[in-house]
Amino acid sequence: MGMNAISLLTTGQAVINEGLLFTAINIISWGAASHYVYYVLQEFCALLDINVFTIKHKMEVDAKKIA
Repeated sequence: MGMNAISLLTTGQAVINEGLLFTAINIISWGAASHYVYYVLQEFCALLDINVFTIKHKMEVDAKKIA
């Protein structure tokens, strides 16, 4: 973005199409956020020994307490 702004100020023409540039930045940002959320949830599951989006049946919980 900086290179594009400098080119626009000095020559009057942008090097990269701004619409494509912002689309690429948006895709990269959403990809990074979803990657972060996925792996943080995996770490929580591993550290806390829980399942995030499931409910354990009472028999499974009781069996774990006994063992």
